[in-house]
Amino acid sequence: LWPSTRTAAVSVAGQPSDPVVGDFDIEVGPRIAAHTAARLSPAGGDVVRVVGEGFGGLQSDVAEVRVGDSVAPSFTVLSAFALRFVLPPGVGANHAVVVRMAGGNLTNPVTLAYDPPEILRVLPAYALAGAHNASFLLCGDNLGSTDAHVDWVSLGGFAAWSVRFENASCLRVSAPQLPAAWPDPASASLSVGGQRSLRAQGLFEGVALP
Repeated sequence: LWPSTRTAAVSVAGQPSDPVVGDFDIEVGPRIAAHTAARLSPAGGDVVRVVGEGFGGLQSDVAEVRVGDSVAPSFTVLSAFALRFVLPPGVGANHAVVVRMAGGNLTNPVTLAYDPPEILRVLPAYALAGAHNASFLLCGDNLGSTDAHVDWVSLGGFAAWSVRFENASCLRVSAPQLPAAWPDPASASLSVGGQRSLRAQGLFEGVALP
């Protein structure tokens, strides 16, 4: 903390000057205290509010807002203590939100996590153990936007699936041959960007061989 934020003085050869008040001031460095948003969709587009201090107060005082490696497509400076930005697309957790000021100063990073994936349905909803060339449509929320976003899919406890991104709501999963016995016949789960869905029950049934 500065002992006296608006004073300036100098000493020459042991002779101090009188302090001058008002010609020197301290600019508070930019700092993020918290961010808030109703949801953080991997598709992006949600508005996130950031509160802290040192944001200048003018739109021109802030150069950009970054979320991990991505730049927010737009932002609005509300005051020296708050701004809001539009969330870029992404997946996963532990993304650092950083505000870069026009002068080059950076805020402290605060972490942000996109909403985790959720399975809502599997079509068809059952499969016979040992079947060949099996293919399923797995649909839900927050599934990412490319094949690379999907870490793994498990149906009936079987996880050796090929995954193809169909659209923002559905994945196509396939396997040349299903297991002879289902490790966990009634389960369905997946991981996107390192975030695992809840283990869904009742959406898929692995049928045992007769």
